[in-house]
Amino acid sequence: MNPLHILPTLSAAAIAGIIGGLATQNPVAGAMTAVPSAIVATQVAERKNDKIEREIAQIRSERDKATHKVEKLERVESDLQSSITNIQKQLKIALETARKAQEATVALHDLNSDLECGLAAEKVGLEEAIAERDEALAQLNDYRDSSQSELEVAIADGLDAEYKRQLADIWNQSEVLIQRAIDNAVRFKEWGTGAEQLNGYLYQTADNLETNTERALDRIYETLTNEKRCQSNQITLLNAKLAKLQQEKRGELTEPIYLPRSYELASRVANDIAKELWAVAEMPLEVQGVKTTNGDIKIGFGFSKSIDPSALVRNLNAHAPKIQTSLRLSELGKFAKLDYANVITVTARTEPRIKDSDISHLVGSSDEFIRYVTSNPWRYRLIADPGAGKTPTTAVMVSKMLAAGARMANVPKGKKVPHTLVSVSYPSANSSLKDGDTYPLAAFLKYGDQTQAVKSFGDAIDDYEFRVQNPRYASEFFHLYVWDEFDNTLSDASDPKKHATEMKKLLKQGGHNNIGYIVSGQSVMTKTIPGFMTDDRSLFTEIVIGVNKIRIYLNAYGKGKGSDATLGKLSENMDAIEQYMESKNRLVTDSARELRLALVVAGQSPKLFFLPNFDDAVFDVDTVSNSEALAEEIKGQIASKSESQGGDAKVTENDARQAETITPQGNDPASKASVFSRNGGCASLSDALPHCPTCDVILKTDRKDGRGYCSSCKKTKAQSKFIYK
Repeated sequence: MNPLHILPTLSAAAIAGIIGGLATQNPVAGAMTAVPSAIVATQVAERKNDKIEREIAQIRSERDKATHKVEKLERVESDLQSSITNIQKQLKIALETARKAQEATVALHDLNSDLECGLAAEKVGLEEAIAERDEALAQLNDYRDSSQSELEVAIADGLDAEYKRQLADIWNQSEVLIQRAIDNAVRFKEWGTGAEQLNGYLYQTADNLETNTERALDRIYETLTNEKRCQSNQITLLNAKLAKLQQEKRGELTEPIYLPRSYELASRVANDIAKELWAVAEMPLEVQGVKTTNGDIKIGFGFSKSIDPSALVRNLNAHAPKIQTSLRLSELGKFAKLDYANVITVTARTEPRIKDSDISHLVGSSDEFIRYVTSNPWRYRLIADPGAGKTPTTAVMVSKMLAAGARMANVPKGKKVPHTLVSVSYPSANSSLKDGDTYPLAAFLKYGDQTQAVKSFGDAIDDYEFRVQNPRYASEFFHLYVWDEFDNTLSDASDPKKHATEMKKLLKQGGHNNIGYIVSGQSVMTKTIPGFMTDDRSLFTEIVIGVNKIRIYLNAYGKGKGSDATLGKLSENMDAIEQYMESKNRLVTDSARELRLALVVAGQSPKLFFLPNFDDAVFDVDTVSNSEALAEEIKGQIASKSESQGGDAKVTENDARQAETITPQGNDPASKASVFSRNGGCASLSDALPHCPTCDVILKTDRKDGRGYCSSCKKTKAQSKFIYK
């Protein structure tokens, strides 16, 4: 026999060899390893078929015995039914006889009653005759007493004697007959009463006999019926078992077949998958073999020959996510059929590929993300699909930024700026049914519809120009702009390219004057933003949220952000990180606390971080509101001072250097102190000295071009970048 012909019906031994070949990623080697095992498996299959044949013969014998028993029961049932019919006929005859006797007794009773009535009437007639006799005798005596002649007396005496004799004879005969009739009537009455009682007893006995006989026959029939039903059920079970064995002999499965080594983890996982598929989708599979390699459990399943393998694989993959969730597996791969055998394989894992102790080497924590965001220039662009958490992440970022404080000139080494202003633009805020009153940045929302959002660009440019002309104001107030749906806002503007050109100037230079920004949108491609090109990505530190979005970003811009080796490791780790996140998130009930991944693209070293929880945004709104009120008051003072000197509302740097101390005019005593004095610093603009925005060192300003020289960083600084203290 050709060993390759055995491959479609491989047993557990053969499957182990095949899976071993799969583990080495060499199907040919797996097939060659499986062939010797398949030869041995032929004998195993033959012994299995012999065993099935023996079981079939035994089941057929048991079925024949049960069938004979049922036939015997049916004959007994038929005989019993005939006996029941005969008994019922005899009972009916007895009941009919008793009924007729009862009726005859009743008729005799009625006849006796009639006789008694006749005798009573005869007795009354006799009594009347006696009375008539007595009356005749009295008349005769009267006649005799009144008679005058002896002849008459003799005649009367003769008539009297004859009449008396005749009457005596009649009386005696009537007396005897009446007494005899009365005696006969009494005896007949006694006999009729006894006959009536006897017939009643016979009728009651026949009726009870019929009832008891019917009950006994019902019990016998019920017992016989139950026995027959049990035997019929046994025959049905035997037929089902026989059909099952015949299907197994043909290579069909009627129910799952499990591995006996259920105490082993790999075997238990394989058996659980087969059991769950049977419970959920009624798909019978035979667990034929397992192999564990570095935590990967490779499982081989057999299936019925009559099933289309491609349809079965599609059905299995459709149920795979449910199976993974219900069994709490860390990973359940795709089901696939081997090309050289009727075996379906799948790979499962019970634990994430990355352990908790190793995840920190691949992904930064949420605290590290916050430290990165707050300590680097505030110039971020968030990219994510809808619903991935751009807005909640932005809210947490703003919360932590305000708590940490802004840095001078928007550089990590700059000193902290005393006040931070926040302006949020969200064109869908006033019309969104999704956010409504739950918009997390509602406290700082300044631009809530499309018209206002477009206006925010002009306001930001005006703020930037004001800061350029008033660096002392800029040094005290950092302004963070948040543009939600930045790309859509630009697209809906009347002149997108004009706004984009102005905004790019702000994004490039605004940091020098303490302006930071966070923009967000859905598109990975920067060139899809009106007026922007791919090179303009350098204006932002890009934060890409979500595994799928990160993959899209790496495919589009990955080559420019790292070596091929680095990108290869990053892409390889993404699958493991995603599985780790899924396994952890299955345990989380609060969606705000699920693990979410972000790629921070900065320079040539992209970094992965877990995002903070969405409910981790806490704002000190009062402090920001006070800073905004103070900024507006100082702007008003600067404008008033400039107008009083006959100049423009926007004072120049030289004017600012010569300006007097600016103090707020509020009623709060604390607000009357100079807003520019800090940590014992100067109290007036005229005392302020220019400092390097990077090193915080006093600049030398003796150059003819007016630029300042920093002895620390050895660089010259333009006047617009001076920080006065």
